[in-house]
Amino acid sequence: SSWKLSVLSPGQSTMAPLPNDFSYGEWSAVYNVLSFGIAAMGSATVFFWLQLPNVTRSYRTALTITGIVTWIATYHYFRIFNSWV
Repeated sequence: SSWKLSVLSPGQSTMAPLPNDFSYGEWSAVYNVLSFGIAAMGSATVFFWLQLPNVTRSYRTALTITGIVTWIATYHYFRIFNSWV
């Protein structure tokens, strides 16, 4: 198989074409919300798991499960983000 190097000329976009009724501002808003969701859920997961030694033993299971749930949410946001971009 041969590889082809494509060079973009000024004003040419690398973004996929948008549907007719979808503006770049709307696309950008969804992109930013998904990015923020990934950052928020990922950092929440790290926070919950780092706080495990600081909570009463009886609450550690709940905090562990909370971290697992936010990790799964991070994974799903990441998958949605990759399908969006």
